[in-house]
Amino acid sequence: MIRQTIKFAIRSFRKTAFMNWLNIASLTLGLTVFFLISLFLYQESSYEKDFSRRHDIYQVSTHFYNLGDLAWTSRNLELVMDQASGVEAFTQFDNRSVKVEANDKEFESIRALTADSSFFKIFDFELLIGQPELVLKEPHLAVINEGFATKVFGRADVVGESLDLMGETYIINGVSKSPQFKTQLNFDLVVTKDYMKGIQDDLWGSIS
Repeated sequence: MIRQTIKFAIRSFRKTAFMNWLNIASLTLGLTVFFLISLFLYQESSYEKDFSRRHDIYQVSTHFYNLGDLAWTSRNLELVMDQASGVEAFTQFDNRSVKVEANDKEFESIRALTADSSFFKIFDFELLIGQPELVLKEPHLAVINEGFATKVFGRADVVGESLDLMGETYIINGVSKSPQFKTQLNFDLVVTKDYMKGIQDDLWGSIS
């Protein structure tokens, strides 16, 4: 019975081979697109899961003329954040790839964040050494990832060591544990964001 069914299916397939191949190709394409979209959504929704207050964290974007909406804004924004109701804490940071000199070695393409003292309060990465509210409290301080610390100094306990970044010397004031979750904020270093004195009002000029 099964042999007869298989033979009938083969004969039927041969009679309308083009349409059957077209149906198979359409089904394959549809399933492929479905699985790719599912994987993309899963990937995107799996980031930043371990921050304790991830549902309370919002990103401020700005509309710049001729550039559209961007995920960054004027550093002057911090001067008026106290006028926004419901804001408990606010932080600004930049990420960049830099060259670092430390322990008589040079390291290229190091993932560095420049941030203010609220960074570790909002993004509660686990610190092996240091207190979140103090590690970036003063100018020219740095927090180093344990993996990068071991690569540079051969150990993780490196508080008090110095490194040169962008022509400035920073003192390591904390060591962070490598996150076990996906995050777009992966870093080797976080250093204090020392703003220029006398911030100009015209930095608001191109923002709407």
